[in-house]
Amino acid sequence: MNARTREQLRQTLHKREVDAELAERVLDRMEEVGLVDDLGYAQEYVRQRRESRGSGRRALAMELQRKGVPELIINEVLEPVDVDDERNVARELVRKKWRSVAGLEPQARRRRLAAILGRRGYSAGLSFEVIRQIELENEVDSLDPADNPSLDR
Repeated sequence: MNARTREQLRQTLHKREVDAELAERVLDRMEEVGLVDDLGYAQEYVRQRRESRGSGRRALAMELQRKGVPELIINEVLEPVDVDDERNVARELVRKKWRSVAGLEPQARRRRLAAILGRRGYSAGLSFEVIRQIELENEVDSLDPADNPSLDR
């Protein structure tokens, strides 16, 4: 059985037409005995998604919100994820994808890599910073801002 948030369980009980007051008492008791733990759920979810997908803070926050995790808990579990950590994970994602986009025109390559990072929840600024770094590491085409206005700051 997969772990669920309190809100997910509440919705399941609602769909099964369990009386709302009874459902809350059941959920309170489940929480009391440790069967429902939104904080533990969120911590494990963030750990797994960062390891398996390299998800960024923004994507993780949205996913946890959809699962009904309270905002306070979301903020708590995402606090340890700092900008340097995000930058390092994003850099690794771009390195892994580099070979598949290396033959593309510079603008197309940048758009493709930025889209990959964007879907994983990274900001455009961080995405293009990381992409520029990887391009420099791979000694690719000039990064003249006139070549790609989206790289301007």
